[in-house]
Amino acid sequence: MAIEGATTDRKDYWVTKVLPKIHLVRGWARNGLTNDEIATNLGIALSTFYRFVENHEQMKETLRSAREDAEVIMENALYKRGLGFKYKEVTRERRKNEETDDFEMVITKSITKTVMGDVGAQTYWLEHRAPRRWEKNVSPDINPDAVNNMINNLAQLLGKPVTPRAVGSEID
Repeated sequence: MAIEGATTDRKDYWVTKVLPKIHLVRGWARNGLTNDEIATNLGIALSTFYRFVENHEQMKETLRSAREDAEVIMENALYKRGLGFKYKEVTRERRKNEETDDFEMVITKSITKTVMGDVGAQTYWLEHRAPRRWEKNVSPDINPDAVNNMINNLAQLLGKPVTPRAVGSEID
């Protein structure tokens, strides 16, 4: 059986060090390890790691999909925390079965608990998912001349002259 990227004339780290651990690479990437940490775990130099990413589609796709999975999992957790959720807390105790004289775990209490929505998670979500509508420091582009012209036009319509002033001044 031929393995992708295998060579017969020299030791090939792709075949000996990476392919047997490609499932671990996926897990490491999903868990947030950096490329440097993954290379160290594989026992290869970072430059070799980057060469494998560039030359082996399987490596590139493994890293991409694992990191994408982690992002989706985190998005879902943040979303759930922002909305709030309910969960069941179950208490079990060890009891002796009188018929068999064996011990077994028996549910003694089951409570449904509620976690309220987290305002911090909601704020974070909205600021990052809809930044135009939810950014913290809104600083729209204000053209002072255009503002003064609009005020003058309104004043002329109302028949009362208005003296020009700087935008944001304290004078009424």
